[in-house]
Amino acid sequence: MPDTAPSAAAPLIVIDLQTGMFDGRFDPPIHDADVIAERARKLIDWARKTGRKGGLRAS
Repeated sequence: MPDTAPSAAAPLIVIDLQTGMFDGRFDPPIHDADVIAERARKLIDWARKTGRKGGLRAS
């Protein structure tokens, strides 16, 4: 992975974090589900605070 910062214009895109992947109702939760969800929350908060454009896509 390159050791460079992303462009200030680069958007943050979070794709397909479904509740079913984390709650264990139908399948076992994914490995490190809590860590992944928290990391996504922090990235989304950062993007909002810094005014980055972005999108959250749910399927």
